[in-house]
Amino acid sequence: QIATDTWKAIPYANALQGEDGATNPTYSMQQDIYPDLLRMLKDAGDMFAQGNGDALGSGDILFNGDVMKWRKFCNSLRLRVAIRISKVDPATAQTHIEQIMGDQGTYPIMASNDDNALVFWPGAAPYKEPFYENSETRDDHGMCNVLLDKLVDLGDPRLPVYAHPAPSDGEYRGLDPGAEDGFNPSDISRIGARFRDDPFGFTPFMRYAEVMFIASEAAANGWNVGVTAQAAYEAGVTASLEENGIGADDIATYLANADVAWDGSMEKLYIQKWIALFKNGHEAWAEVRRNDVPVIDEAPGSPY
Repeated sequence: QIATDTWKAIPYANALQGEDGATNPTYSMQQDIYPDLLRMLKDAGDMFAQGNGDALGSGDILFNGDVMKWRKFCNSLRLRVAIRISKVDPATAQTHIEQIMGDQGTYPIMASNDDNALVFWPGAAPYKEPFYENSETRDDHGMCNVLLDKLVDLGDPRLPVYAHPAPSDGEYRGLDPGAEDGFNPSDISRIGARFRDDPFGFTPFMRYAEVMFIASEAAANGWNVGVTAQAAYEAGVTASLEENGIGADDIATYLANADVAWDGSMEKLYIQKWIALFKNGHEAWAEVRRNDVPVIDEAPGSPY
């Protein structure tokens, strides 16, 4: 999915078959790949559900052998793939999403932050969290002003979790995308401690909050998902805030913020989903391109 999101047409149908003589695989179109991803995820979920008793073994560094969490991850990924094509093939997307949301006994999904698919790093070389390992040799990666300015504008309580204030004056200040020079590193906010300052930190694959935002969008489309768009939206915002250590009172205040409170605005939904995807950069980028929210200009600081 990441490959076709990046390049659209990719070697797929007869890729990875060099031993069978397919050394020059043909390119498959994205409209053929996405339905096959949905098929494979459905098949994988059904196989997990069969429960043949085989242990996953010590190689399962994601869920430590918990097959139910693998089932939830598998079905939640199918929701992600389906919602991605919902504006070009709504019938297919609706079929898959309603099947999962309408029978969570057969198709369980992430139900809380306890189900989040996060890889935690061992913390010692050569397996330190990559952002941390990068910071050991260089300290010129600042927060982008596109995200930082949005957090400031919303009075978002995740701001001090996502970012350090700039060393020079204690203000939160992002960097122009692509900027390589012409700025003082002391004036730029660095990536927050939870995401960069821990060698034992995590890399996210998928979170419960994203699943709720998918359910909210599906409900807003009028699809039968067993929850209202507002309830799922608020559950998504709440889950992201709780994941980042925000308390109940601050969550209630944030949900009451006029720029956050549910009013049927898809732009608000997409913004909150984008914020919640922090550190899952490729998925956030793919969602921005799908929705044009937020609108991102070409990088003014880039030499390319």
